Amino acid sequence: MNLREAHDRTWLGRGTVRSLRLSTAFHIIGLALDPAKPDTEHRYTATDITHLGINNLNVTLAESFHVDLIGLYHPSTYVIYGTDTEQPSFEKVVWRVKKGLTPRGGAGPSLGDVPSLPHGGIRGEGSTPEYVGGRPEMTPTYGHGTPYVYQTSHWELHCLLQDGKGDGTVPQSSGAAPLKESKSHVRQQFRMTGFGHEPAYKNTDVQQASLFSINKIAGSAKVPA
Repeated sequence: MNLREAHDRTWLGRGTVRSLRLSTAFHIIGLALDPAKPDTEHRYTATDITHLGINNLNVTLAESFHVDLIGLYHPSTYVIYGTDTEQPSFEKVVWRVKKGLTPRGGAGPSLGDVPSLPHGGIRGEGSTPEYVGGRPEMTPTYGHGTPYVYQTSHWELHCLLQDGKGDGTVPQSSGAAPLKESKSHVRQQFRMTGFGHEPAYKNTDVQQASLFSINKIAGSAKVPA
């Protein structure tokens, strides 16, 4: 059995993300995106890259891969997740839109058009608020005081804060999902509090639950005759 065959023989009955295209990041995402290698398998066309864009293409591939995994769990799955009010997480992402300080010249898109604007139609740097149209403006000081910088825009987009319990990253609905989606495969699910997402590795209760789960999995292993 070669490495590729070993990767493909998983409990999912399909290739894992490592076996999608051998083992390199560009192979996983798509050969067409690797500047050092041609798309010899013709998996992507120039139209894919031009119209979808590299970022959108990556998102589409990642979404498809995750959709394939929905509801699939190992027959001996143990779950640990956080549900702490002091570790708020996003159950949903909500953007509030309000009228901005209208810039000079030209009418902006309507409120109904805002949700369908392309990425280039939103002005921002990955933070909140973001803006539709306009630009940073500066009040004149005429040599006195400190200038004040403000934003003009047709619309301001404000992302609301976390709205649910969790571990600061994963919301409790996602943590609780395995037992709801696959009761026959989830042996035990630990609903816990008192830790954040990454600090969970150092939490004593999480460590003990992990050790318990490992022992249960090891104890269910069949000894070869």
